[in-house]
Amino acid sequence: IIGGVIALVSAEFFQLKGKNHKVKNIIAFDSNFSLLDRIKSFVDSLCGDKLVSLQGHLPMIVSKCIKTWLIISNEKPSVINSKITPYKIELVIFDKKGNIVKKITQLINIYKSFKICLNEHVPPPKNSIESYYVKLLRSPIKKGFRGSTRPHFFYETPYSMSALHTQDGARKKNFVYLPLSKNKDKNMLFIINPSRNKTFIKPKVQIFFNGKIKKEVKLKNFTIPSQGSKILVLDEIKNTNEKHLLQCESLARVKCYFIIADKNFKNISVDHI
Repeated sequence: IIGGVIALVSAEFFQLKGKNHKVKNIIAFDSNFSLLDRIKSFVDSLCGDKLVSLQGHLPMIVSKCIKTWLIISNEKPSVINSKITPYKIELVIFDKKGNIVKKITQLINIYKSFKICLNEHVPPPKNSIESYYVKLLRSPIKKGFRGSTRPHFFYETPYSMSALHTQDGARKKNFVYLPLSKNKDKNMLFIINPSRNKTFIKPKVQIFFNGKIKKEVKLKNFTIPSQGSKILVLDEIKNTNEKHLLQCESLARVKCYFIIADKNFKNISVDHI
């Protein structure tokens, strides 16, 4: 809760002055600092002692039927009297192996919006669905109030649209209950490895009956390169009346998103984990 609230506050309300500093999720800071020290450091940023750059993760889905869009604007709440200032964003697109495919830099002027279809900056897909990781950095170019709204991205398909906002907050343990159905929907886990080291992933599914674990299905382990990504398709999980809990453990912190789509990827739903 703290991480989510801080990300929202930092994106919209603080004054920027002084020394350059990067802000990430405070829980992910160096373990030598106490939680109180981390909070104090962040409050210093909110009080206007530092120029602050904000970083977020963006899962990019590429297929013949799916387009990933990003939109961000430089506005301010009507209750704020301060003048807003321009800022810049930098997008770095990595393929599934962690190789840089494209870098995009854009100035966001006051009261302006920026919208981009990211699929136009990568090669055509060779498979039915492919994953890319986009690192987004918002940086001030001078002192003053930045009216940055949190960046939103959405997935466009022929019959649906699913929208999310960028997040930090990667974790070593991720889990989600699988909403299984009888209409052959695809359940998928989109995994981003934002760290500088490759990481080993151990997925498994626990099947519950009457509140107790009835069975455990171990899925194939795999490795994700640094700055790489993977879409884990869960076709082998059969629909039953029991609860299915998907667990994903990793050596490094990863960011996971849950995807539900029809078999032709013409309808899609995506959410944070």
